[in-house]
Amino acid sequence: MGLSGSFLSLWLFLVATACAKDPVLVFRPEGGDYDAVIRGMGREIGEDFTIGQQTLAPGAGIQAMAEPIRRTAPRLVILMDNRIINLYKSYQASLPDSVPPVPSISLMAASLDHEIVGLKLATGIAYEIPILTSAVNLRDILKRPLPKIGIIHRDFLSDFVAGNKEYCRQEGIALTAVVLKNQEENFGKAIRKGLRTLFEEEQVDALWVPNDNALLTAALLRDVWIPMLNRYRKPVIVGVEALAQPGLGFGTLAVLPDHTELGRQLAEIVVELSTAGFAAPDGKVRQPLSIIKVVNLPQAHKIAGVGRENLGSVDRILE
Repeated sequence: MGLSGSFLSLWLFLVATACAKDPVLVFRPEGGDYDAVIRGMGREIGEDFTIGQQTLAPGAGIQAMAEPIRRTAPRLVILMDNRIINLYKSYQASLPDSVPPVPSISLMAASLDHEIVGLKLATGIAYEIPILTSAVNLRDILKRPLPKIGIIHRDFLSDFVAGNKEYCRQEGIALTAVVLKNQEENFGKAIRKGLRTLFEEEQVDALWVPNDNALLTAALLRDVWIPMLNRYRKPVIVGVEALAQPGLGFGTLAVLPDHTELGRQLAEIVVELSTAGFAAPDGKVRQPLSIIKVVNLPQAHKIAGVGRENLGSVDRILE
């Protein structure tokens, strides 16, 4: 009887082990876009993994990460937003050498190639759409050539911009960049000077604005970007839908990842890493596979006479 009991215990243990779901822990801010990504991921792998979520408010410290990680022992963490990626870097740095870091997938962050430098066992999905993709979509909407597009960016984005120049050149589009220091004494003054250079000296036909929180603060938008752009009346490509809201008067076209599809792409990477036993990720930052195009119709009409008849390829029209 005792032997049978031992076999039964062993059988139950093996069944429980076989049915156990690997825990995945998501660190994220509040927000509907983050919700959409998680829903997209959950639809694909929600039955195969235990997916936990921890919302981290601004100002959260390392302990806000350390406690959920200790409690859930995740095989993988998902980091959403630049702030949370940097907090995880600090958490990793705080670990003793004897504690192996948990592999991570980062997304929903600007300049991800730059952000995950120094992060151990990391991979991710970029949020920026290639400049050529955005430029060609704007050109299709305006129904006119865009021979020269201007960019103002900080120095850390130089490799990204340089990598896009040749692709754009092949489409007859020249990228002209004004490069700012990573830490300027006065970003407002530097942006004003850069916009004058691009619109008055370089005579660019449109502006592409990177997702860079340092350059897109509420104060800089209100006091610098919007007044200057109202003066020059040129179309502006942005990478966040909120920046194309008609009431803001900033972006003309927003080109960004489809957040639900981004969640599905994230799920594929989770499965890929799980199949490999959660070994060290390859460190590559992948491109988003599906995009959404959002047009600020009042601004597009005001600047370029664009009407609804020009917007058959657009996903959302804001009025």
